[in-house]
Amino acid sequence: MNRALLLALFFVCAISASAQTPLSDRQLKGPVHTITETNFQPVMEGHGFRPGQQTSRLTDTYDTSGRHLEHKQYALDGSATNRMVYSYDSYGNLVAEEWFLPDGTLGGKRAYQVDDAGKISEAEWQDYQSRRSGTIRYYYDENGRKTLEEWHSEDGTVNNRTHFRYSDTGYEEENLLFGPSGLLEKKNIYRYDISGQRTAWEQYRSMDELAWKYLYQYDPQGREVEYVIYDGKGTVSGRQTSTYDHRGNLKESHYYNARNELAQHTQYQYELFDDAANWIRRVLIKEKNAVQITLREINYYD
Repeated sequence: MNRALLLALFFVCAISASAQTPLSDRQLKGPVHTITETNFQPVMEGHGFRPGQQTSRLTDTYDTSGRHLEHKQYALDGSATNRMVYSYDSYGNLVAEEWFLPDGTLGGKRAYQVDDAGKISEAEWQDYQSRRSGTIRYYYDENGRKTLEEWHSEDGTVNNRTHFRYSDTGYEEENLLFGPSGLLEKKNIYRYDISGQRTAWEQYRSMDELAWKYLYQYDPQGREVEYVIYDGKGTVSGRQTSTYDHRGNLKESHYYNARNELAQHTQYQYELFDDAANWIRRVLIKEKNAVQITLREINYYD
């Protein structure tokens, strides 16, 4: 059983957006308590658009330290379809992740053991639907950097093992994923600029067979303004450029295909902001057609 399958077993019925996300990663301003984002199909009205049929809705809750406490996704009738709950110890370390089924019953859990240095040393996962379980073990060097991650099945068999290597400046520059047979299945190599921003990501199918490569460029504010994708032969297969508004919100992106032809043009129009300068209404436009309206409801701690 490979690592991807183990992840699928644990997170079945959950969605990718439910991953534990600190408030600092969401570029939100102010002491946010909850944020609800609801997406609608746009309906033309006069010279603008109004929200039409609702397509999705989700809510995230944070504590006063910006730690993610809960993620909910809702059905169109307003009932919760997926719920993730995150728990922390008195030192702020993540110690448990639980996801719940639409009927409110516990579907799965991952419990973490934290060492004296605040590092996760072990995680036990359980999927109550498939009745499967397993353990993930983490190992670190003297500088507290993760050097090995092992995925064990419930009988103790090692399914996957990932080794990590770091540069002299402390950035992760390589990881090697080995499968159940002990053979290398994937290799990732990362490169950084002097400010620590990732400038390249190369993935190999074996030790030397390149699968693809990404190169990144940033503006003086550290925002990604371009990435270029190369295939295993070193040929450009795609490129995207991005621009931002004066508030730092993503404004526009252009994606070009392997022939350097414009394949997709995406625009973001931010129409309303709250008192904390967080946007609360956004229109997504693709190829000059409005495709989505997002409304935000943000509640703050006093």
